[in-house]
Amino acid sequence: MIVFLLNSINRLTELLPSISMFNGSSYTIERAFQIALSVFSTILSIAVIAIPVGYVAQSAHNLIKAESAILPEWDSMYFEYFKKGLGIFFINLAYLFLLFFIISIPAIIDKIIVLFFPSNLIITIINIFLITVLVLPAIAGYILIIPFANISYADDFDFWDAFNPEIIISEIFQNFSDYLLILFISIILFAILPAILLFLACTCVGILAPPFIMFYMVLVIANMYSQLYKQVKYPDLSIK
Repeated sequence: MIVFLLNSINRLTELLPSISMFNGSSYTIERAFQIALSVFSTILSIAVIAIPVGYVAQSAHNLIKAESAILPEWDSMYFEYFKKGLGIFFINLAYLFLLFFIISIPAIIDKIIVLFFPSNLIITIINIFLITVLVLPAIAGYILIIPFANISYADDFDFWDAFNPEIIISEIFQNFSDYLLILFISIILFAILPAILLFLACTCVGILAPPFIMFYMVLVIANMYSQLYKQVKYPDLSIK
C-alpha cells in the first residue's frame, strides 16, 4: 500500500508542470492526451487496488465482530469493497502526508538557519538534533501506529476512528509485546518477498503469482493485527 501511494503521489506530481502547458501556443493535443492518460491510469490503479484492500478490511471487520465468516464472499460486493478500500487508501495517504511534513521540517529549518548562521558545524549539529528528536521518532511512530489505525477503521468502518492516536496508542501498549511480534513478522515477510518473487520469476507462474502472494500476505498480516485488536478492545468476543 505504501509503495502504491508513493507511486501515485509521484505520478500526480509529474502532472503539475504539465498542466501549466494548457495556455497559449504551448498547448497541444498530444500533451493533453498524455495528461488524460496519466490521470486515467492513476484513477484505474487506485480502483484496482481498492477492491482487494477493501476485501482485506472486510475480513478484518468480520474477525473482530465475529458475526460473519472471516473470509467474506466476493459476489456482488465489489463496490462495497471498493468504498472500504478507498477509505484505507485515504487513511494511509493522510498519515503519509503527515510523515512527509514532519520529515521536511529539518530541511525548512536548515534553510532558515543558513540565513543567520552560515557555519557548517552549527547547521550539522542542529540537523543531527532534529533528526534524532523529530524525524526518527516520527518514522518509528508511523510504522507503529499505521497498522492499528487501519484496523480501527475496519472495526466499524468509521473513517475518523483511524485518527484518534491517543486511543490507538493506548490499545497498542495494552499488549505491546504481541504487537511488536506481529510487526516483526510483517517486516520479515515483506523483506523476503522480493526473493520469493525473484524465484517465481524463473517459473511459469512468475507473472501471475505476485498479486496473489501480496494479497494473501496482506490478508494474513491484517488478520493477525485484527485478532490482537479484538483481544484488546473486545476481550469477551475474543473467546469466540
